[in-house]
Amino acid sequence: MAKVAAEVDRWLEMRAHGAPSSVADNLSYLNPHYSSKSSLDGWGWSVVRQAKKSGYVMGAGKATHYHGTSADLEKYKPGSFGIVLPD
Repeated sequence: MAKVAAEVDRWLEMRAHGAPSSVADNLSYLNPHYSSKSSLDGWGWSVVRQAKKSGYVMGAGKATHYHGTSADLEKYKPGSFGIVLPD
């Protein structure tokens, strides 16, 4: 668990110093191997298709997940943003 926490802290530091988001401003993600049928039949496959086009696909095999934004949430995408960490 300490290794995971250290990696999260490292990534947050990089983001706070201007590194771009690894998934842009996408609001949705899923793993089609483990997502519910209702998610896949609803917004899920559109997110998978979008992620494949944009390249926001991470992992391998059954651990692959796709980042995109379903059509109904497009209007809520925040655009590019940074983060500020507390002292």
